Amino acid sequence: MLLIGAGWSALAAFDVWLFLIRPDAGWDTKFGFVLGLVGVYTFAFGLLSATGLLDRIPIGADLTSPNPMRFIAGTATVLALLQMAGALALTSRRTPESLDRRGGLLISLAELPAVLLGFLLVVAFTIVYVVLVAPLAWLGYVAVSVPLDSILGAGEDMGLSMLHEGEESTVMVKKFVQENVVTLRNLLIAVPSLVSSLILSAPQFL
Repeated sequence: MLLIGAGWSALAAFDVWLFLIRPDAGWDTKFGFVLGLVGVYTFAFGLLSATGLLDRIPIGADLTSPNPMRFIAGTATVLALLQMAGALALTSRRTPESLDRRGGLLISLAELPAVLLGFLLVVAFTIVYVVLVAPLAWLGYVAVSVPLDSILGAGEDMGLSMLHEGEESTVMVKKFVQENVVTLRNLLIAVPSLVSSLILSAPQFL
């Protein structure tokens, strides 16, 4: 387990070298690109988790975990689902309803090259995600989890009471963080990253 975690950390360090040290460009350009990449990913992931689409697959906490083993496990689950979806799309066994919906066997065979191309694109995206995007995003989750985990590890809770339309409601800070930790992890990365990326790119437009 330690070896796997060390290997993942080494991959993250390689991405830092690849994007921030190796390129012969200004630091503002390099940081702007990396922050924009991570910001877009975490923003999209935050929107996806907010829709409730991931409720059937409780992997949001793993995909945003600072623990490399949990993060890798969540990533492996997503990749397994993509592989199963691709296998179903390419299977030769078809239901009569699907053939009718597609317009018959001839059109179904004509669509096969497009399905194969889509599968190859998914494979390419998977490689890019695992090698380049996920390790950088994990570094962000490690950073933002420090204050969030400190709140979750507190031995007590604090609340803020508010009066709205004559009714009093109380927000308990620790409970709120615990119930929304996945969204908060993505939000705390996405907003600063995207804003910083825009600021670093601004001089190029002036």
